[in-house]
Amino acid sequence: MLKLYADQLTGIHDNLYGCGSYYSRENKCVVMDSSYNQSEYTDVLKHELGHFVDHMLGDRSSSIVFEDAMSNTKRLFDTSTPEGRLMLSDMMDDLFSTGAGNDRNVTDIISALFNNNELVNDRFVKEAVVGYTAYYQHSTESYWNKSPDLAPKEIFANLFAVYTDGFRASVGFVERWFPDLANSFNGFMSG
Repeated sequence: MLKLYADQLTGIHDNLYGCGSYYSRENKCVVMDSSYNQSEYTDVLKHELGHFVDHMLGDRSSSIVFEDAMSNTKRLFDTSTPEGRLMLSDMMDDLFSTGAGNDRNVTDIISALFNNNELVNDRFVKEAVVGYTAYYQHSTESYWNKSPDLAPKEIFANLFAVYTDGFRASVGFVERWFPDLANSFNGFMSG
């Protein structure tokens, strides 16, 4: 999909001020934090290119199809029910046992879906004590509350990065636990 729109991307530029990376819709360019190491730069670039593709596709992240997929996914993990708490616990067990918890794009999807839910946060803190986890919450806990369209846009960009990487653990995790999101995203990419 990226090849289809590559000629419309005006460039990838360094943010010399080191204050983050972003996709500029206005200029159709990606601005990257120049302080990132090579690995972080690569991860974030794929994510930002996901925002570009979403923009070129007419903001599929804002579509009813994608919003419904998000709602259906959140409903499965409704922590006000015993079933939802069990699903959340099982999902978190799988996240850390498969290695998908080391993928910042996967953990950012979780952050966006669960808006820094206390059960999720507590589990990440517990796991961080015993090993590395890539809990990528953006910059602050209040990030997800800035605008209602942030979570779907970030989830779309993270899914783009997950599928671009193609890491079996991450793709498998997303498809197991967030099938509605995976199916709607893959539908956009193939259509």
